[in-house]
Amino acid sequence: MSARRNPPNAGSSDRRAARLSEDDGLRNGALKSPHNIAASQGGQGEIMRLSITVAAAALLLAGPALAAAPPAGPPPPGYIARNAPPPAKGAAPGMKMTEYGPAMTHAYKVNFVAGDELVSGMTEVAETLKLKQATLTGVGGFISAVLSWYDPAVGHFKRIEIDQKCEVTSFVGTISTDAQGRSTFHAHVALAMSDGSTKSGHLVSAQINPIMEVYITDLGEGRPLAR
Repeated sequence: MSARRNPPNAGSSDRRAARLSEDDGLRNGALKSPHNIAASQGGQGEIMRLSITVAAAALLLAGPALAAAPPAGPPPPGYIARNAPPPAKGAAPGMKMTEYGPAMTHAYKVNFVAGDELVSGMTEVAETLKLKQATLTGVGGFISAVLSWYDPAVGHFKRIEIDQKCEVTSFVGTISTDAQGRSTFHAHVALAMSDGSTKSGHLVSAQINPIMEVYITDLGEGRPLAR
């Protein structure tokens, strides 16, 4: 009988197939090795962390803009709009101003009498002195006042009515300039009632009785400092 012959190049084809199979096995084994699996998972984790970081940064950048945007529509009953105007100037006819200095900073004392409206008077003071930045302290009494408390859920100030004689136990504030370069007055107060209880908040308006003294420390324009 004649010897069985293999097809031409059968041996070389089998060897190539074996090598390809072996190479595939090595590649698959390498891909499936613990080291490479961990590296792959680590890369995916790094991409996920990068995505979360980018998203968080976007929220942080957008946060101030969102917080600063006034809500649409009028405030609900019992609230005061964030951009509500202060009492009109000219409602503190008994007010007088005194300058102290010269010194490294200017200091002023503002006296009010019964019947003067404090926010109206202080708004006039800020515009008259053209202060860029100043701090305020004060002491006195009110016969009535309107305070407020900012409600972030509503986007407006909750109105707090004071309709009785009270003592100003704390008065702190600032004068600064707004985006249009105008001097603006801003203060927070704590008021003591006849029974010793207190109410406090952002000062919206106040009728003075018997007097009010406000001390102003002018800080000047200031200059930025390197960190």
